[in-house]
Amino acid sequence: YMYYHASEEDAVQFHSKYTTTSVSNLSAEIKRTINDNIMAIGKDMVEQSRRQYEELACRSYMQHEELTKLSAIVKSSRGNDEMKQEFAELKEHVASSRVNDKVEQELAELKGLVKELMSELRSKNAPS
Repeated sequence: YMYYHASEEDAVQFHSKYTTTSVSNLSAEIKRTINDNIMAIGKDMVEQSRRQYEELACRSYMQHEELTKLSAIVKSSRGNDEMKQEFAELKEHVASSRVNDKVEQELAELKGLVKELMSELRSKNAPS
């Protein structure tokens, strides 16, 4: 009976050791998966932010180009007061819409977001 009892105890001990191992393996795997997901999401967000900024910068550059062309046209047709008036209004409109300020502001926000993301990733990847 003593022998049987001991072997039962051994079995329980083995079982609990095995269970603990598989649970810790599973938890390590889950942590890895979560980290991978966070990294993927982070990379996606950074990439998306970069694309958005490039689009904004491109748009603002194109508006600047257009304004330069218009300016040249207006200068070449000095006699056309109506056109000069229109151009002055357009110039004012562009200045008031502050395209570049908007780009700068969005860029600052994106930089902040990226910084936040990076520190979040670092803290998640730090050994617990």
